[in-house]
Amino acid sequence: MTTAGSLGTLVEPQKEVPIAYDVDVAVVGAGIGGLFAALAAGKQGAKTLLLDRFGSLGGNIGPAMIVLGSLYGEADGTLVGGLAGLSKELIDRLEELRGVPAHNFPDETSIVSYLGIEMAEEYGVELLLSVWAADPIIEDGRMTGLFVEGKSGRVAVQAKVVVDATADVDIARRAGVPIIAATPPDPSLAPLVRPPLLEPEYRVWNDTGLFYLVANIDFDAYQAFADSRVTLGEGDREWLRGRNPGGFPQPLLPLLRQAWESGEYRHMQDLEPTVHMASRGTHIHYGNGLAGNHVTVRGEIRREDMEQHSRLEAALRKHIFETVQFYRRHVPGFEQAYLLCVAPYFGARGGPCIEGEHTLTVQEAYTGRKFDDVMFRNIHEGLPMHGGEPSGHDVPYRMIQPKGLDGLLVTGRGAAYIRRGHDPTGMRSRPSIMMLGEATGIAAALAARAGATPKTLDVRQLQQALLRQGFHLGDDARLAELSLR
Repeated sequence: MTTAGSLGTLVEPQKEVPIAYDVDVAVVGAGIGGLFAALAAGKQGAKTLLLDRFGSLGGNIGPAMIVLGSLYGEADGTLVGGLAGLSKELIDRLEELRGVPAHNFPDETSIVSYLGIEMAEEYGVELLLSVWAADPIIEDGRMTGLFVEGKSGRVAVQAKVVVDATADVDIARRAGVPIIAATPPDPSLAPLVRPPLLEPEYRVWNDTGLFYLVANIDFDAYQAFADSRVTLGEGDREWLRGRNPGGFPQPLLPLLRQAWESGEYRHMQDLEPTVHMASRGTHIHYGNGLAGNHVTVRGEIRREDMEQHSRLEAALRKHIFETVQFYRRHVPGFEQAYLLCVAPYFGARGGPCIEGEHTLTVQEAYTGRKFDDVMFRNIHEGLPMHGGEPSGHDVPYRMIQPKGLDGLLVTGRGAAYIRRGHDPTGMRSRPSIMMLGEATGIAAALAARAGATPKTLDVRQLQQALLRQGFHLGDDARLAELSLR
């Protein structure tokens, strides 16, 4: 194994690169935040280009097939009044196209990817898919575009505003802006960060999962097996301590032990001393013999480490195939089952973020901090299960502005808000990221149209545009305080 730079360095030859695009707004990454940022910029009349390394749109709610939770089930508990603007439009259109009941991830994510393309066409957003964003173009302290690698080679994209929606701040990091690579295990982050995520041996904490589909399952036979009961001996119960990540039916537990002790199959593995992988026992039945499941990985996952990322990708995909084979050999109903597909990538709940002009802290989310540059109000941490301020906290515009560089906005997981893997959950919830993406796209379009930069944009102009889209920035008294009424 080598590490970047350990074999020395080379000087990359200088060469002329053709300018392929000259746009108002270039959005890098067509995941949740990037998709809504691009649609919002296009709807505002900006000449917009949306780039992604995949051929389908939506990221976690597209090709990644959601993995856990729901597409928008957290909306009412995250946003005052629920979804608004483009996120409400997309979900309303999805409900009209839905072919099966809710929470069918393959159905929902296929519709999202389709609607993303359709709405991009309607709002004049140009797509550049199956390409990789490379180095940023920076002139006089301002990002003015980026280089892109694709089938046509290396090309340049000029843009008045660039939006980094890569989730892992890939563009911002290459631009050299300050990055918060990890949140240390600080006990003061409780209660919004739970104790298991604050263990001191994990300097970095992240968690993620990879979704897959299994076809041709006889679910009647499997359910009969799962509902049966076997006697677990003391040895079984002792072995299970720390080895049952949840969801496995009771009759399967002795089979897992036998496979573990024989070396045939292990449903949990330490990929590194502080990186742990585990299969889940709950299969989501979609009907007609089709089921979804996922494998989790948690611990010191470093999203900027390409070699670790490659090892994890390979290990997860190998483990998924071996899991299906184990079920085929031992579990009634799976005798003729087969692995249908695996999501093309695994994302993450945590990871690096920019150091913003303002970085939202866990304490600010918990205590309900207000900001004069509020874009919308997030009430998720005020839910009884979290115990924060019931009225929620403001999401400030400065949170998407990196320090030290103009011309760039960062949305989605890369925006400046502190978390440690899964926790806190409010800002990274899907409805919140939808709204954050839309707000980012509106800001980018307004700046480009006004001949301003993101840092010189009149925030009141942005707030008025957000109000017109149905965003909740506060009650009437708060809006009057902000001179918005």
